[in-house]
Amino acid sequence: MNLIMRGRRKMIFLMLSSVAVVALAACSGDDGSQGLQGPAGAAGAAGNPGAAGSPGAAGNPGDPGLPGEAGVPGNPGASGNDGQDGTDGKDGKDGRDGAQNATFLIIVDAGTGASGFIEFKALGTTEANVVGAGFHGSETIILQSGKVVFDSVTANGNGAFTTTIDLSDASFAAGTVHTLDGTGDTGSIAVGGFTITDKVATD
Repeated sequence: MNLIMRGRRKMIFLMLSSVAVVALAACSGDDGSQGLQGPAGAAGAAGNPGAAGSPGAAGNPGDPGLPGEAGVPGNPGASGNDGQDGTDGKDGKDGRDGAQNATFLIIVDAGTGASGFIEFKALGTTEANVVGAGFHGSETIILQSGKVVFDSVTANGNGAFTTTIDLSDASFAAGTVHTLDGTGDTGSIAVGGFTITDKVATD
């Protein structure tokens, strides 16, 4: 009898429980909207490092670099010993006196004035004019043509002179060529040349 009563009680309890569950389900409303998202949680601790990967393939070679700057020049080497002096050359010949290179004579036809060409056209005229320059001041000059020696002449303070020489000597024939030398007493020397083109005084 007790067993039957206990069984009934369990049945009643189960039935009431089922009714309560159904009633609770019937009374519950629709789900509400999702609430705001909460703040992010703190980061977890770092995990253990993974194993090293395999090495990658070698890259292409880079472009060559620019040439470097030149280095600092080195110190100069020691100077070598001086060589022996060579032998002296032969002395050159003495040059002429400077006055000799500056002096000159001009022979001028006394009749026509032609320089260097003597032509006697005036009756009885056998003279030529001589002009000299470049001598020492007040120097005495002897004029000579071949073996014929003319009178000496004295240069003025500027070393110049003018004089007349007589060409009546037979050595001064028409068509002949002569030199006139002027030698100073201080060493000056001058030379002039002239030609006798015509010595016919009756032209």
